[in-house]
Amino acid sequence: MQVKYYSEVDMLNIDFSAAPGADSEEVTEGFVFTYDAQGCVVGIEVDQASKRVCLKEIEKNDAYVVTMGEVSTVSTLAAELGVGERSIQKTIQAMRAARIEVGQQESPAHPILLTEADVLAVKQWREQHPRGRPRLAAEG
Repeated sequence: MQVKYYSEVDMLNIDFSAAPGADSEEVTEGFVFTYDAQGCVVGIEVDQASKRVCLKEIEKNDAYVVTMGEVSTVSTLAAELGVGERSIQKTIQAMRAARIEVGQQESPAHPILLTEADVLAVKQWREQHPRGRPRLAAEG
């Protein structure tokens, strides 16, 4: 079992297995369960964890707390830029298709975490591709 608390984005991830998630479901607001191919829960993600669970024991152990510096998510970047989350997701997809590494994501059920450098790269990409959908490298 692996427990990680990302204080910068107030997210708690609990992984019960190293098996990849095949599906995920928000079972109640802020709680996303990840299931393997057999339907067993392999992970739980808690958004706004400090408001939903007692983190006292987790915060006592530095091994559980992940410090990544300034971290953003797709939703926080979308809000900052005044665009929809899907617009940021499409930008990231286009960047990845152009072989530009941007963001980190533990599994499809987990959010994409963006470092300051990632945020800057996304903003630059959007400035270079301002109209309509982000262009793929092959189109440029």
